[in-house]
Amino acid sequence: MHALIPFSHGWAQTLQLASEGASLVLAGALLQVALASEHREQRVLLYLPRLSPL
Repeated sequence: MHALIPFSHGWAQTLQLASEGASLVLAGALLQVALASEHREQRVLLYLPRLSPL
């Protein structure tokens, strides 16, 4: 039973890191879109705070 505790914690940490990584990738993609089309930059920046987990 005790062996399952670190295993579960490891999975939780892995999922958290994967979630943070996905957020960074998504933010990076949005920034690339903003740089590619400057007229959309303001709209993208308005959506960034909503997508940020903080």
